[in-house]
Amino acid sequence: MTGQRGPVRMTGRGLRAGLCFHGQSLTESERAPENRAIGCPAAVPEPPFHAIEWLMLKQLPNAITVLRMVLVIPIAAGLWRQQYEAAFWLFAVAGASDGVDGFLARRFGWQTRFGAVADPLADKLMIAVTVVALGASGALPVWLVVLVVARDLVIFSGALAYHLLVGPYEMSPSVLGKSSTLLQITLVLVALVHAAFPIDVPLLAWRILIGLVAAVTLASGMDYVLTWSRKYRQRGLND
Repeated sequence: MTGQRGPVRMTGRGLRAGLCFHGQSLTESERAPENRAIGCPAAVPEPPFHAIEWLMLKQLPNAITVLRMVLVIPIAAGLWRQQYEAAFWLFAVAGASDGVDGFLARRFGWQTRFGAVADPLADKLMIAVTVVALGASGALPVWLVVLVVARDLVIFSGALAYHLLVGPYEMSPSVLGKSSTLLQITLVLVALVHAAFPIDVPLLAWRILIGLVAAVTLASGMDYVLTWSRKYRQRGLND
């Protein structure tokens, strides 16, 4: 029958090329022996699996942490100009980002040294600036502002002294430290809600919240001092 093609004959180089297998399911080491047996050229090794993409994703929690630091500027500006509603939403986004970057780092193993240091610093910077601004406007009592800022200064100076006198260390927030941060963020959000929206906070609930923040802030500060003093003494005895 006209138009029907006969069997294709492959000889020499064409035959070897037709028998060479370059499937994606086998690695180079698996298919190289059978390729070499019939004279096939070695397969080109594939690049690491999404190496660049993985490195970029690993930095995603750090990028969120840096964003939280940057948000401190418009939050402070909004409070200074008494634009409380804008400050509230910005602070809410910044507070939510604190949970997001931590979840991503733990869930996918994206922890880095930069993140371990920058994440708590971003929290302290955001809370300290907001608390000071609210204290200056009369929304928070001055003694509470002094307590919150003093605790953070004690922790920062102690960490710096330990690093200079002893050496690097792993930053691991305690349960009291995490509780203090959560309560302080809650306090700031309640104060911003009261300032930005026509919502009255019951006086008793407000006083209880302030008392809890003060007690846990003080307890967490003392816990950090005792814990790192003990580690410093233990390190001195070991040396």
